[in-house]
Amino acid sequence: MNNQTTNTGPTIYHAAVALITTLSLLFVFSLATTKEQAGAAESDNLRGYAWSPNTGWISMNCVNSDSCSSSNYGVKTNPDSGNLSGFAWSPNIGWVSFNAEDVVGCPEEPCAPNINKVTGKATGWFKALSGGTQDAGGWSGFARLSGSWSDGVVADVNTLSGYAWGGDVLGWIDFSGVTSNTRLLCEENYGKVCSTNPNVCGLRNFGTILCDGTCSAQSIPPESVCEDLNVTTSGISITANPKLVPSGGNSKLTWTGSGDCIVYDPAGIAIATSTSGTINVTGITKTTRYVLKCIDSSGNESNASVSVSPGVRFEEN
Repeated sequence: MNNQTTNTGPTIYHAAVALITTLSLLFVFSLATTKEQAGAAESDNLRGYAWSPNTGWISMNCVNSDSCSSSNYGVKTNPDSGNLSGFAWSPNIGWVSFNAEDVVGCPEEPCAPNINKVTGKATGWFKALSGGTQDAGGWSGFARLSGSWSDGVVADVNTLSGYAWGGDVLGWIDFSGVTSNTRLLCEENYGKVCSTNPNVCGLRNFGTILCDGTCSAQSIPPESVCEDLNVTTSGISITANPKLVPSGGNSKLTWTGSGDCIVYDPAGIAIATSTSGTINVTGITKTTRYVLKCIDSSGNESNASVSVSPGVRFEEN
């Protein structure tokens, strides 16, 4: 733990205990009425206890003591954003809120408590609701998840560790006893390239791996995109790379023929005259078919074609 623990000396410690004892008595009625704000604990993923040497245990969920039927509360993390919300409970200081609306006006931004889904670092504040009131003796109730000290609260896959700082009253709050029954961090391959399975002609839809491990590309390219993408006859061929482009995009045609060959655009205009080669085609805004026609030394004609279409990014297997 950081050497800032010198902030909680014996004199302050005894004063804090006296203050908290008084506050506990003063707020029995107000805390009892506040309890109904707590969220449905069965869906709240944090479990276990944080520990303050000044004020004791802070329970993150009523399942810890099997008391949800009579006192329903809990703290949870949003699976997408990592934002914390809900209520914890301390028998000495009452309800402790992790809700963004309760920490508005915190000593230093950012106020809303959050666990970064990639790095695991916890930021923001939580607040004992018995602080910041007329009877709190100047105690704000705020505690910070991380700051200038090196061992702030941080998440691993399913556990928390490190210390929050709650000033002279709460002191250093140890989160090493807090766990989660759901994953706190994004899956290991988050952000990497992924793809759907190939369709009947080998085309895939590409995307990136989301935080929950699923691929952003969900739909396999339909069979309709396979039609006339590449037709080859009599040993000659013409291909396009890519075959599907953004609207207004470009593609490169590559062909190999036999004898005298000509590549035609959809209007029947010759755009290339060679047995083999490459050419760039630009400004594709609709499905455009290019035809390769070759006549060999015996006068036999062979045709091949390829179509380039604007659309979602598909690639071959």
